[in-house]
Amino acid sequence: MKNNSNKISPAQLFFTIIQTQIGVGILSLPNTMAEASKTDGWISLIFGGIIVQIFIVLYYLIMRKFPNKKVKEIVELLFGKKIRKIFEMGLLLYGIIVGVLILILYTRILDRWVLPETPNWIITLLMAVCCYFLAKEEMRVIARFNVIVSFFLFIFLGLIIYSLKDANIFYIMPIASTGWKEILMATKDAIIALLGFEIIMFLTAMTSGDTKLKFKLITAANIVVTLFYLLAVIACFLFFSPADILLIPEPLLYLIKAFSFKIIERTDLLFLSIWIVSVFTSFVSYVYWGADCIKGLFNSKKSSKNTLIILAIIYFAAQLPSDTQQSIDQFSKYASFAGYIIVSIPIVLLPFVLFYRKGQQHAKDH
Repeated sequence: MKNNSNKISPAQLFFTIIQTQIGVGILSLPNTMAEASKTDGWISLIFGGIIVQIFIVLYYLIMRKFPNKKVKEIVELLFGKKIRKIFEMGLLLYGIIVGVLILILYTRILDRWVLPETPNWIITLLMAVCCYFLAKEEMRVIARFNVIVSFFLFIFLGLIIYSLKDANIFYIMPIASTGWKEILMATKDAIIALLGFEIIMFLTAMTSGDTKLKFKLITAANIVVTLFYLLAVIACFLFFSPADILLIPEPLLYLIKAFSFKIIERTDLLFLSIWIVSVFTSFVSYVYWGADCIKGLFNSKKSSKNTLIILAIIYFAAQLPSDTQQSIDQFSKYASFAGYIIVSIPIVLLPFVLFYRKGQQHAKDH
């Protein structure tokens, strides 16, 4: 029987997925969805959550047959060690791309709102150093941290709900006026916004408990994040006119900045403080992802060394793109393309898994 002492609990899995999904993109999400399908962007977001759930179901079918295996280990069972190495190299590249994008967007927003005179390399270095001390630990430690900081999301949520007092329902009327073709096409942008759930390719094998319970909690995490994003998008759509929201790069920050309280003058800075924690937890997950891939590729068992290597790669790669919106948009497209490939993995693997007769017994033996 396998020792579960190094595994995380199903509840920790739930919070880790939430903290990985809610990251740097939430501030600009309303603008992104407005550009994709105008005031019906919130409908596209709902469809995006449904499609993500379909991918989760497909992965559950794989997970049910190989309950204690990571996806890369399943690939080795199905296709051999050479294919696993190639596959794991692809996962490593994906982790680097997403990590670089998180650092670039994080730096750009802090440069605009809080630290305009601070060199970008210092801002990214601070994030990388802080990340190292957490990402080098076991997943149990990371998961516990994710559980603790998840309570900050209630402050996040409270500020968004408070903004609804000035909502104008007519800004999103009539519903579906953009046309269903545009709404459905915009779903691809919603799926990218919801990325982070793919961390289950690593986490489910590292989680104790029944496979059905894991599936239920992964589903619950997806629902929570989709509803959280939906509330943020609708709040911005109800506050800004359809023309204004297309001109504002971070609508959520401008929305929060419009309010002040007796004891808090700059609510946007409070909001950013909480947002930085969400960015940090998401970044840690992808750094852990990359370090795990390095461990598998080079048989390096020192987690601190693996984490340092992946962080160094991400940090220096984040300094390369020129600091223009055009270059950032181009890199975001590359990251989006990589995201589409990653989420399609269960579709490709499932037929092979279903016809792999020895898989069930092999999984039980381990």
